Amino acid sequence: MPFEYAGFEMAYDLMRIWSDAFPQDNADDIRKFITLALKTYNCAVWKEDGHPVSMAFTLPAVLELKSGSLNLCYIYAAATLTEYRGQGLFARLLGNVQEQLANNGVDACFLRPASPRLFDYYGRLGYKPFFYFISENLSSDDFQVNTDRSLNDFTEIQETAFRNKLLENHSAWVRWPDVLLSFAMQNAVQTGGAVIGGDRGWAICERYGDKLFIREWLCGPEMEEALRRKVAVRFPGLDIIRRRPVNQTEILQSEPFGMLYPLTNAAAEKIKTVESAIPYMGLAFD
Repeated sequence: MPFEYAGFEMAYDLMRIWSDAFPQDNADDIRKFITLALKTYNCAVWKEDGHPVSMAFTLPAVLELKSGSLNLCYIYAAATLTEYRGQGLFARLLGNVQEQLANNGVDACFLRPASPRLFDYYGRLGYKPFFYFISENLSSDDFQVNTDRSLNDFTEIQETAFRNKLLENHSAWVRWPDVLLSFAMQNAVQTGGAVIGGDRGWAICERYGDKLFIREWLCGPEMEEALRRKVAVRFPGLDIIRRRPVNQTEILQSEPFGMLYPLTNAAAEKIKTVESAIPYMGLAFD
């Protein structure tokens, strides 16, 4: 059967598909993720002539809701070799993956399209925008704020628990496995960045050329200035790209971030009840 799950013997083929689809990605980073994922999670592949030509990693997550939770699967690094595109191979691969996941108790799949045009592609496969975010371009001066709050509330951290605690009061948010969250945190540090946080705020900061990319910013308004100042002290003079959750008053300024596909009727009904809560996905490992 052309559809199966990859083993370590397919690592070279997965590298080839990934590099072909995402040539901007660093080879060492690709290799590091594939090694981690094949040890811990699954990668579905479609084979032609005995070799994988299309792939998608299937990573577990949980959608936390006020009324309970849903088991999710994140479809990641979805790609097909250039010469095999346009034949519907990935759509068939994804269909097989979704069928197996539904049989194994997964409630919904979600993903982040790699480019804006892919929102239409995944829309044709039944996915709908579900997660939203705010992306901001800020100057270094925007973070040079005076505050009466102690900067000692925040430090460079390695613990993953702070993130989940800060999101507990959100109506709908994605809880990532600690393995993946730690992976994102380690990647930030390896770029020359840091994870700055504490009980009242959290910022995953990555060096991105001559800028600072804050992959995730979680902070209540009462601690906003203190966390900004802490980041400015740690990374002086850098302009900033920041991703953060959407407040209810900012819906018109928000952008779609991730798409979701319910695998059962029960999950679809439950999901309808939280769409207006501006569900938060946060990380995408992009």
